[in-house]
Amino acid sequence: MQPLFDGVILAEGKTKVIGQSATDPETVVVVSKDDITAGDGAKHDLLSGKAAMATRTTCNNFRLLKACGIPACKRGTSFRASWSSFTSRRTTANGPRTICSATTRS
Repeated sequence: MQPLFDGVILAEGKTKVIGQSATDPETVVVVSKDDITAGDGAKHDLLSGKAAMATRTTCNNFRLLKACGIPACKRGTSFRASWSSFTSRRTTANGPRTICSATTRS
């Protein structure tokens, strides 16, 4: 199986890693972690299966937005790549701002 990303990490947070796709420079791979945090990282633990649940929830949300005609992903569709990761077109858009502005237009 080909690796999901080529080792170039574009960003990493407490619960996700965003890496450059191994096959397409315009695609990123978002890999969820089993980490759970609270209090701006003051509390930290691992919850087995959390990454898969987070990925499923994210992909379902994007599917729902698309089905409702809300352009949450203007540059392309997100695809689930594994139980704990999905791919998306590389963008600099702010998701919540894009979604909110799209839903408030008449």
